[in-house]
Amino acid sequence: MTVLGQPYWNDGQADIYQEDARKVLTGMPTGLVDCIVTSPVSGGMA
Repeated sequence: MTVLGQPYWNDGQADIYQEDARKVLTGMPTGLVDCIVTSPVSGGMA
């Protein structure tokens, strides 16, 4: 069973999840994802 929260954005063709990618990916079935875009954590950077 796949358990994901609500997407941050959805247009009927794509979903955007604004979460820790490691958390979201563990809840998705294998082969479902076509693209992952991440950014580095910026907390504590000066």
